[in-house]
Amino acid sequence: MASADLEAAARAKLAAAGEGFKRVDAAKGAARAAALKETVATMHEAKRAIKEWEREARMDGVDQADLVAAKQEMVRELNAYVQLKKQYAEAAAAEAAAPGTLEG
Repeated sequence: MASADLEAAARAKLAAAGEGFKRVDAAKGAARAAALKETVATMHEAKRAIKEWEREARMDGVDQADLVAAKQEMVRELNAYVQLKKQYAEAAAAEAAAPGTLEG
């Protein structure tokens, strides 16, 4: 696969992770946990895609400055999603630990 195709795939995975967080926002309860788990899996796929793209781009002789700039952009986006994931995990833990909350 050409590095341009791999870059497009990595960016598509990042976009899918962003859409996943929109689904997490809209979901409630167990559906939220399932949506978050699915989104985290997409984030892992995005990370693998970024690494694969970087490896292929280096072999294709992509300009180093362009490679670094594109990778930094994608990694920043992925890191933003990691922070969102942490926020959702903390909120879920706080919700589970909140005294006096009964379901049903």
